[in-house]
Amino acid sequence: MSAALILAHAGHWFAGLLYLAPVLIVVGALLYQSWKDKKLGPDDEDEDGDAPDDVLAR
Repeated sequence: MSAALILAHAGHWFAGLLYLAPVLIVVGALLYQSWKDKKLGPDDEDEDGDAPDDVLAR
């Protein structure tokens, strides 16, 4: 009887984690992008402070 309750409880938590998975994926992607941007360094800018014209060429 107790084994069935443990499995049912674990199944309930697993179903709840399925709703959390997309949030974790988005947060993970944002953290990865932030880490990658820090690793590359600051963006190149023209002397007037604008972004370069060849932004899409990178």
